[in-house]
Amino acid sequence: MEHICLTENVDIKDAVYVGDSITKDISMAKSIGMKAVWARYGRQFAPELWEILVKITHWTDKDVEREEQLKESFSRVKPDYSINSFAEILDLM
Repeated sequence: MEHICLTENVDIKDAVYVGDSITKDISMAKSIGMKAVWARYGRQFAPELWEILVKITHWTDKDVEREEQLKESFSRVKPDYSINSFAEILDLM
């Protein structure tokens, strides 16, 4: 993200990152001082679907464990904003 901002001549403080993963997207944006918008709509699924994914995925047990550890590690990261549909992004600008 830093490279993209530098390449596009955008100050990180003026950029906004929209992502549906607190663990990967929001924590990454916050770690460099970028505003972070959590797209809640991208995380709307039944918890049992995660269990199914784990059963059928190519991920190793170590991969699944790493994902669980990441969720725990970044569980306290808070987005600057949360939206329930992409159209709500206009209200933030």
